[in-house]
Amino acid sequence: MLTLGDERREYLAGALDDHYLPEQPDEFFKYWMEEALKKEPYDPTACVLSTANENSVPSSRVVLLKHYQQNEYWFFGNRESRKGKELQANPVASLLFYWPKLIRQVRIEGRVEELDFEKAKEYFLTRPEEARAASLASDQGKEIESRSDLEKKYNIALKELHNHPNVIPKSWTGWKLKANVYEFWQGREARLHDRIMYRKGESNWIRKRLQP
Repeated sequence: MLTLGDERREYLAGALDDHYLPEQPDEFFKYWMEEALKKEPYDPTACVLSTANENSVPSSRVVLLKHYQQNEYWFFGNRESRKGKELQANPVASLLFYWPKLIRQVRIEGRVEELDFEKAKEYFLTRPEEARAASLASDQGKEIESRSDLEKKYNIALKELHNHPNVIPKSWTGWKLKANVYEFWQGREARLHDRIMYRKGESNWIRKRLQP
C-alpha cells in the first residue's frame, strides 16, 4: 500500500483580505489569470472541465481556456466526444483552474451553450497544422487497434491539409460556459484558506466568504 499522509506543504503565498475583493467576479478572474500567465510556468490556461450525463454520472478532463469575456468562458473540442455528448444531454458544467505556484484555485459553474460554427471555424484555423491534422485524424474517445493505425490516420490527414488547408472536422465545435457561480480559493497557513464565493442574483452578484 502506498501511504501519502506525510506529503504536505505549507501554503504561504498570499491572502484575500476583504478590502481587496472586487464587486465583479469576472474582474477578479481577469486579475488572477493575468498574474498566472506571468508566474505559472506550465499551462496557466488549463482547467478541469466537469460534466455529467443524463443519469448524473460525472466525468472530468483537462481543457484549455481560449477566450473569456463578460462571464463567458470558451473552450473547443469534438462534439462527438464524451464531453460533447454529455453537454448535449445535460448542458451545465464547471471549470476548475489550479495554479500551484500561486496556491490558488478558481471554480466556475454555469450553463453551457455551443458556439456558432463561424466562431469554432475561426479558432480552428488559427491552430498549428499538426494540431489540426490530429483533430481530423481522431474519432475522439473511440477504440483503435494500435498506435501505428492512429499515426497512419494522422499522416493521411496531414496530406489532406496540404491540399485543402481550410478543411475542418465535421465534429469540431466550441462551447461557452455562462457563469452563475464563482469560488476563488487562496491557500493560507495552518489550512485556514480564504474562500470567496460569488453567486449571480437577479440584478447583481452576491459575494460571501466561506469557511475553509
